[in-house]
Amino acid sequence: MGYSVKCGKNPGERLTFPGVCGTIFLQISCRYSPGFMARAFLPRRLRWDDWRFFGRSDSRFSLLFIYIWGALVMKALEEKIVKEGVWLPGNILKVGSFLNHQIDGKFMMELGEEIARLFAQEKIDRILTIETSGIPLAMAASVALGVPMVFAKKNRTSNLSGGLYQTVVHSYTHNTDYTVVVEKQYLPAGERVLLVDDFLANGRALMGLMELVNQAGSQTVGAVAAIEKGFQKGGDLLRSQGLRVEALALIDSMDNGNLVFRR
Repeated sequence: MGYSVKCGKNPGERLTFPGVCGTIFLQISCRYSPGFMARAFLPRRLRWDDWRFFGRSDSRFSLLFIYIWGALVMKALEEKIVKEGVWLPGNILKVGSFLNHQIDGKFMMELGEEIARLFAQEKIDRILTIETSGIPLAMAASVALGVPMVFAKKNRTSNLSGGLYQTVVHSYTHNTDYTVVVEKQYLPAGERVLLVDDFLANGRALMGLMELVNQAGSQTVGAVAAIEKGFQKGGDLLRSQGLRVEALALIDSMDNGNLVFRR
């Protein structure tokens, strides 16, 4: 189930997060019942373990509110993609106005809070990403979770010292192979590591990060992407390997700029 929108509609119009939330809430609450809202927004996020953990009815109401708020955050991301995103040939989506060139700091922190909510019941010791585009989202998640963040470097610079973990990662956007490295002191053994990146396409970047975590003798507890291109199957491949993968916005198709988001 999904819905289709045209990427880049009204490109001059700036969309604010409070405006999105207010508009969505008013439209939905006036037209639909709470049951429909729960079915529409929450099935991908709400798990039985969450309800069982929050046994009291007032706690369950608070939990439902948190999940609806999280759904609004993800809806706001989809709206920003539609309003500000630019489709390029080769199924490339340019979102440089807020995610990976110019950064919308306030909105990025909202996304970080949503990542923290999604993994609230996991013990996470560290966040790992890859330079450069994954750093802002990983930093926001690091602040929200209260854990350090480290990024794998694409170049072995002269200020790197000591032992290194390294692997080769293929960039879909640039069609280039990079040897990415992390100093061993910043990726200790025995930790539970969450992977964060801006995009998930063919999954090569996240697989490379998983390899670094394995070299360190640590455990990858999950992966998060701001935007997943579901039609490129990288997320499906990672999930088939038993990895928990979350996407804050999941695009099923984007032919000629017509985006179809998965529900």
